[in-house]
Amino acid sequence: MKLWNVPEEELVRIVTEVSDNQYGGNIRFKRAPERKGRAVAFTLTVANSRAKGGRIGHSGRRVCACCWHGHRDIMQALFDAYPDARLQSAQADYRGKDDFEDSFEATGYTNIGSQMSPLYFRHACECEG
Repeated sequence: MKLWNVPEEELVRIVTEVSDNQYGGNIRFKRAPERKGRAVAFTLTVANSRAKGGRIGHSGRRVCACCWHGHRDIMQALFDAYPDARLQSAQADYRGKDDFEDSFEATGYTNIGSQMSPLYFRHACECEG
């Protein structure tokens, strides 16, 4: 992901805070955020794929990646603190808090399975039962 209009240290603080408070410290950076021009590039992962925030792949196996809910909660916290931020992910390009709130739900229905056996991002974890 790429993030604009948020200081790098604030990104680290917000990710750590959401991870600690909502995911038992399981969500972390795959590697340290790095500056790419005026943006900060980063990727989220998890320490334990079996803990809250871990994702399930299309085959049903656990994947060492942050789930849709973890991404959503971190993005929400970023936009709450910095309403004019821009965040570009593989699924969307959010230009501010209002844009995020208007469109983030749709990304949860991206099919990462197959046509015969669909699996939507929002269901590719065990966060909601």
